[in-house]
Amino acid sequence: MRARHYIRQYACQGIKTEQVADYVGVSRSSLEDYFRRELGCTVHQEILKHKLDVAKQLLAQQDMSSAEVAIRCGFTSVQYMYAVFRRELDCTPREYQERLQAAQAADSPHRAPSE
Repeated sequence: MRARHYIRQYACQGIKTEQVADYVGVSRSSLEDYFRRELGCTVHQEILKHKLDVAKQLLAQQDMSSAEVAIRCGFTSVQYMYAVFRRELDCTPREYQERLQAAQAADSPHRAPSE
């Protein structure tokens, strides 16, 4: 619980597994074992998942460039953020944004009636 809270709070500041383990007061290997057993992922994967979730929220706001999103989410580079998006979502951040816009347009109650 404490580790996941710490990750949610600091993932976008570039934290590493060792920092999470130090915060919780356990060894890195103990923390990794716990995460694999309880969550089915590594600590790094959990940190990345949170960064990706925040990036998706920021891209949904549509007023931020990919570079700005990468910086705000603590990705080491725009290229790395693109690689994570491709691996996890099978699209680029821009494609993700376009999909969201298309979905929002389709769901909008203010659509013009089709003739």
